[in-house]
Amino acid sequence: MNKTKKKIQDAFISLLYQKNFYEIRVPQIIDIAEISRSTFYNHFEDKFDVLETISNELIAGFIDIMLRLRKRGERVFFEEITNHYCEPYIDYFIYLNKHKFYFTALLPGTSATNFQELLANKINETRQGTISAWGVETNYDDLEVYRRKILANAYVTIFEEWLKRGCRESPEVMGIMLTDFWSSPLMVPHFMVTK
Repeated sequence: MNKTKKKIQDAFISLLYQKNFYEIRVPQIIDIAEISRSTFYNHFEDKFDVLETISNELIAGFIDIMLRLRKRGERVFFEEITNHYCEPYIDYFIYLNKHKFYFTALLPGTSATNFQELLANKINETRQGTISAWGVETNYDDLEVYRRKILANAYVTIFEEWLKRGCRESPEVMGIMLTDFWSSPLMVPHFMVTK
């Protein structure tokens, strides 16, 4: 990433720790980043563009992990869920920890950035793409619609809480916890019950 662009993004996130998104102004970002107004506008249109860029980059990195899980295949995934150890789930927490400066500022529902919803929707969409890619037939009833939404939002809530708690548990412990959560009776989709 371009150093100036990163300075701008870091300045924006620093402000987000102190203020609501709607209170942040471009001149404040410029001051913290120690750049000129023209430099800011060479990289971004406005604060919404900064937020969107950061959000897209973070979510893309997260989805890459989900796509690696997809590539490993259905058989490996179900074996790992059964054995309570899903390596990509551990990778989620390694990724979150690596970018915790950003995630910690964006994930709380109080940040007014809509990042939680964007991440949950992308998780849900990617999970459904994986189920389709694996050729798994699901009973797409009303309960399944709610289950998918609950699961995606639960992931985000777990990530937020882990960050809020200062990443006390290791990524390995959290990966196992997420695996166990995923395989709980409430969350197990109909297609897994028959496996």
